[in-house]
Amino acid sequence: MNEFQNLELWTDSAEAWRSAVACLPPLDQFSDADKRLSIQFGEGLEKAEAALRREQEPEIRAFNSTSILPWQRAEAKLEKLREEKKVSSVSSTTNITCAQGLSA
Repeated sequence: MNEFQNLELWTDSAEAWRSAVACLPPLDQFSDADKRLSIQFGEGLEKAEAALRREQEPEIRAFNSTSILPWQRAEAKLEKLREEKKVSSVSSTTNITCAQGLSA
């Protein structure tokens, strides 16, 4: 991992990995250490480029129409509390306070 990856500077990180790969000798002159470095540099470059692609993709948030929305959950909870006679319809602040077991 290089310092640019730690900072999530993916363009700079990818460029640093490309520079590292360019410093290696030609394939026919690779030593065992060069082979290990080539693998490490290649993996680092792949990770940086993948992160760069993810960063550039628009974020899509799907809405599940079958899920219960927060205000629907709150209404259901209030209705249940009303049925149990733990909450009146005085105000939402009072309802929340009572639902939490605190004094108003």
